[in-house]
Amino acid sequence: MHRPRSLSWLLAAVLVVAGCVRIGDASVPIPTLMDRAVPGHSADVLVVVLPGRGDDLETLSRRDLLRRIRRHWPQADVLLTGATLAYYREGRIARRLHDEVVAPARRAGGYRRVWFTGISLGGLGALVYESTYPDQVEGVVLLGPYLGDRAILEEIAAAGGIGSWAPGPAPAAVTEANFQREVWRRIQALSDAPARAARIHLAYGERDRFNGALPLMRQVLPDGQVHVVRGGHDWQAWYRAAETIFGGIEPRQARFSASAPSGGGRPAGSGPARP
Repeated sequence: MHRPRSLSWLLAAVLVVAGCVRIGDASVPIPTLMDRAVPGHSADVLVVVLPGRGDDLETLSRRDLLRRIRRHWPQADVLLTGATLAYYREGRIARRLHDEVVAPARRAGGYRRVWFTGISLGGLGALVYESTYPDQVEGVVLLGPYLGDRAILEEIAAAGGIGSWAPGPAPAAVTEANFQREVWRRIQALSDAPARAARIHLAYGERDRFNGALPLMRQVLPDGQVHVVRGGHDWQAWYRAAETIFGGIEPRQARFSASAPSGGGRPAGSGPARP
């Protein structure tokens, strides 16, 4: 399957995000922490959570996000990750998420369906993963995602929106000078891929300091899958956003097995479930 070009200069985007940054150590595999719906068993659905630039696995695990996902999706397994800035700096975030997180989880738990949830920087990672491995993703939940700086956003807005924006010919390589354009090229491609757009859910705070990008992205998403909540670019807004999205997705849309409302009956590590 064709793989989009590596976003090697993704670092340039995240470095403009002010505030505390958890760098991490990309020389080790992406750390993870599994929370199972039923201890010792794997559910049908796995939710993979990518942190923002201010969190690593330890701090993410102390946040209240897991409880809020659990409130609405008690039958899903939730896999927290420590995909910090160091992994984006490498330019191989999609490949490493696949090789070190998604593929091993599928092998061990036999998950039929994988959802991604990304907060801020993690939202960018979730979008890059979905566009690189679209056949591996059932749905994507974006909580205040960071999507680029003012220059590219003003260019898109001046063109009349993402639908009429012309990104130009695809470059031979992704560089520091063009990587944001290539991120938005991937977002624009959702206009011609309604099945992919239909599985992406976006929510952000009304005072989010990066919300210049988010109304542009909502132009390629179906009505009802974009939510503006009270707050800014902070955890209180992201908690509200998570409650709104996970509480609004019906079980049939998440595609939970009707026969396994409490998390499924497969012992963990028993291998893939048969269709």
